[in-house]
This record gives sequence, structure tokens and C-alpha cells, in this order.
Amino acid sequence: HPGEGGMRGWDNAKFWFGLTPDSHFMFKEVPAEFEKMHKELNEKDRLIVERVKGRGNWNCNSLVDMFSQCKGTTEVAKVCNELHNKEIMMLFNHCNDIVNSR
Repeated sequence: HPGEGGMRGWDNAKFWFGLTPDSHFMFKEVPAEFEKMHKELNEKDRLIVERVKGRGNWNCNSLVDMFSQCKGTTEVAKVCNELHNKEIMMLFNHCNDIVNSR
């Protein structure tokens, strides 16, 4: 089913990341979790992850690209799945904290 502007899937994810302010707390939290997780990968998979991480600020588009291509390697797919689950829980907990602090 088409998303915003007729975009589908991964392009739609990039659209929403593009609307998220750089100051959003997730842009600091997700990379920190990612750093912890990718240390367990083998050398080939670590190179894939390093490409996503980049040398500068966290690159959300590269992360989306990694998620879209992770079917090729079991370990990267495992990391993508774990990171996605952590990301969802961090966002859920953040929203829950806001609602319950009122």
C-alpha cells in the first residue's frame, strides 16, 4: 500500500527520517545501541556496518539501506532485527514516559 506521496517501503522510511529533526533523541540513542551490537559481527559483516555508520554523524538513509539489503547475510539480518526491536522499544518507552509524566 502506497505511503506519503505514493512512496513505498524503504523510500517511505527515508521520507519520515528526513522530516525528523536532527535533535531528536533517537539520533543519539540508536547509534549507541548499534555500536554495542556490531562488535559481535565477523569481519565481512563489520565492514557492511561500518559503511552504514560512516565517519560523521549518524546516517539514517544508510541505515535504511542496510535494513533493505540485510537478507544477504545472516549476521547482519540478525543485527538489523535486534536494532529495530530496540529502536521500537526506545521510542515506545519515550512516548510512554511523556504520557505518564502528565
